[in-house]
This record gives sequence, C-alpha cells and structure tokens, in this order.
Amino acid sequence: RRTSHPEEVAAAYETILGLKGASVELRGEFADYLSDTGQDQEAKKQLLAVARVYRDELQEPVRAIEYFVRAAAIPHSPDAAPI
Repeated sequence: RRTSHPEEVAAAYETILGLKGASVELRGEFADYLSDTGQDQEAKKQLLAVARVYRDELQEPVRAIEYFVRAAAIPHSPDAAPI
C-alpha cells in the first residue's frame, strides 16, 4: 500500500472492487488507504458504500453503524460533490 503513486494504487483497488465477488472488507481497506493518503472525501464515499452494504445486503446493522459513524467523523468539504 505504501507507494509514491497513490493514483495507481487507487486505480488498482477500483479495478478489483469492480470484479464480481469483491469483498466489502476490501472496500473498507480502500477507504482506509484513501484516508491515509489524505483523500478524505473519497474515503467518506467508500465508508458510506460499505455501511450501505452491511445495512442493506448483509443485514448487519451494527457493522453498518460502525461505518456510518466513521464516515460522519470526516468533515464535509464545501468543494466535494454531494454524496
């Protein structure tokens, strides 16, 4: 994960996440990576996506709440597109 080319790492994550059967845990890892590299608004989008999967598809409301809370902790940027 540590690299001088975060765009390439993000593109690799997005490719893998686009594959059928990609795990929700991987999307959570991607959110962590985005946050670690200062891409907070993108991390927030991924955290919300993870939360929705846990809530809507996996029927795990406690896990969903954990990810909604993490997403809510990231301040909204006025420059960010609506989520």
